[in-house]
Amino acid sequence: MKRDSHLRSVTILAAMACAILAFRYSQVPNSPAAASGTLSVTLTTVSYGGNYADKNIGAIWIADAQDKFVKTLKVWANKRIKHLVKWNAASGGDDTDAVTGATERSHGQRTAEWNCTDVNGTLVADGVYRVYVEFTEDNSSGGGPAGKWLVAEFTKGASDQTVRPGDTANFQNVELVFTAGGGTVQQPATLSGTVVEDGSNAAIAGATVQLVSGGQVQYNTTSNASGAFSISNITPGSYTLAVSQSGYTPSSETLTLNDGQSLTGKQVNLTKIIVNASLSGSVLENGSNAAIAGATVQLTSGGQVQYSTSTNASGTFSISNITPATYTLAVSQSGYVPASETLTLNAGQSLTGKTVLLDKVVGGATLSGQILDAVAGTPLANAVVRLQQNGQIMYEVSTDSNGGYQFANVQPGSYSLVATKSGFSIWNEAITLAGGQTVANKNVSLARVAVADTTAPSSPANVRVSRSLF
Repeated sequence: MKRDSHLRSVTILAAMACAILAFRYSQVPNSPAAASGTLSVTLTTVSYGGNYADKNIGAIWIADAQDKFVKTLKVWANKRIKHLVKWNAASGGDDTDAVTGATERSHGQRTAEWNCTDVNGTLVADGVYRVYVEFTEDNSSGGGPAGKWLVAEFTKGASDQTVRPGDTANFQNVELVFTAGGGTVQQPATLSGTVVEDGSNAAIAGATVQLVSGGQVQYNTTSNASGAFSISNITPGSYTLAVSQSGYTPSSETLTLNDGQSLTGKQVNLTKIIVNASLSGSVLENGSNAAIAGATVQLTSGGQVQYSTSTNASGTFSISNITPATYTLAVSQSGYVPASETLTLNAGQSLTGKTVLLDKVVGGATLSGQILDAVAGTPLANAVVRLQQNGQIMYEVSTDSNGGYQFANVQPGSYSLVATKSGFSIWNEAITLAGGQTVANKNVSLARVAVADTTAPSSPANVRVSRSLF
C-alpha cells in the first residue's frame, strides 16, 4: 500500500498458531548514530483458556533488526520461568536490568520501558528494533511454545514515534511510544549490603530483597549464606527497599539511587518473630498432695515480676504468652513456706504438668510449768529456766513470784530443759517438742544444796556444823 512520503510503511507479519504483529518504520535519514531516548511499551494480555488460566507468566524483551537479543525489559514469572520458551531461546534466560516479578494471577495491562541501552548499559545504535512479548498459561512440553507471543518493530532515531498495531485475540491496546532525547543516558546504579538479625547481628540467609516502584517489583534478589546481597544495573530513581524472610518481621524503607551511584554496605535489620511460651501446672501441699487454692504463682526476672496468676480451687494454674527467657518461678500462700526455682522457657515451648510442693507452716510449741523447792514444795522465784541444744542456750526465762515459767513459739525439736537457782542443784532433762504442741504443768523440783560450815567454834574446839543455805 502506498502512502505519502512523510508516512512510514507498515508491514504486519503473522506467525502460525501465534499472535504476531510486526511494524517496520524506515530509518530517519541523517539521524545521529546513537541518539538517546525512551521507549514505553503498553499492552493488554487476554487469556486463551490455558490449563492454568487466568494465571500467566510472561516476558517483554528487545531484539535488533536481525533478531539478535539486546535486553530483557520485564519478566513476570518465578519457578515457571522455563516455560517461556521463546524468551529463553532468545535471551538465554538473561534478565539483567529487567523488572522482575511473580506469576500474575489475572490478565490485564502490562507496561515496560527501555532506555535504549543494552545489558551492559551502553547506548545502542539507531535503527530498527523489535519488541517481543510472550505469555503462557500452560507448561511447555517437547520444547514447543506453550502460549502466545507478539513482535512489533519501531525505529530508534532522532524523532518521536508512536506505533499502534491492531488488536489480536490475545494482545490488545498495543502501543509503542518512542521519545527521542538529546541528553545523556543515565548510568545505572548498584546496591549491595547485608541482611542481619536485629540485636544479634547474625546473618540471615535466603532473605528476599526487592526494589519496588509504583507498586511493582522492579528488582529482586536473595541474600546468600553470609546474609549479603547485591543488585546491579538499577535505573536511577526512588524505590522502596523491601526485605523479608520467614520467621522475621518484614522491613521496608525509601531509598533513592542517583545516576551511576554505587551504594554499598547497606545493612538491613530484621526483627525475629518470637513465638511465646506457656506454663501450666499445680500447687500441692507437700506430704498430703492436697490442692492449694489461691496460691500466688509468679515468674520474675531481674527482681521484677513479669507474669503473675493464682491457683484455682483445684490448685492448678496457667500462664500463656510468655517471652522466652530464664525466670524465677516463685509460689507462695499464707500458712505455707514459699518455694522458688529457676525455670528456662524456650520459644514455642509449652511446659505442662509443672508441680510445685509447698510445706505447711507448723506453729511453735509452748512449754510452761513451775520451779519448786523439792523439800518444802514451795515456788522458787527468780529461778533461771533454759532450753538448750548442743550446749547452746536457745531460749531462757526467769520464774515469776509464783515460780512459774513459760516458753512460747518454740521451734520444734529436741532440747535440754535446764533449771538453776543459787543454793539449789541444777536440773537437766531432755525434752522433745513438736510443732504446735502445748506442754503445760512441766514442774521441776530443785533440791537444796547442803554446805559444810568450816568456821571454828568458840567451844568446844574442832566441832563442825552442817547447815542449809536457807
